[in-house]
Amino acid sequence: MSSRGGLVIDGDNGDQHVIEHNILAHTNFDAAIIQRTGSGHEANYNCFYDNSASVSGSEITQTGNVTADPNFASRSGRDYRLSPNSGCLAVVQYDTAAKINEVW
Repeated sequence: MSSRGGLVIDGDNGDQHVIEHNILAHTNFDAAIIQRTGSGHEANYNCFYDNSASVSGSEITQTGNVTADPNFASRSGRDYRLSPNSGCLAVVQYDTAAKINEVW
């Protein structure tokens, strides 16, 4: 069985990862953060939006995460800067996630 998410914690050295100040939106998978191996992980001050679930795994503690619309400048235009009214600004502490020009 495979797991898919915005971020997957897996592998031999999968202990004590700290995931902070990120926007995890529109992942359309099992969860935005998936813990498959290891222990002692933390997910702090992240902003989640439009995901099946925020965090999946019993070995992840969470502090200060929010679920809010990031209000990207133009998601369709691949401009992931945050609008001034973004619900994510308070936790991620930056206003520019990315401006992507290339096509994946």
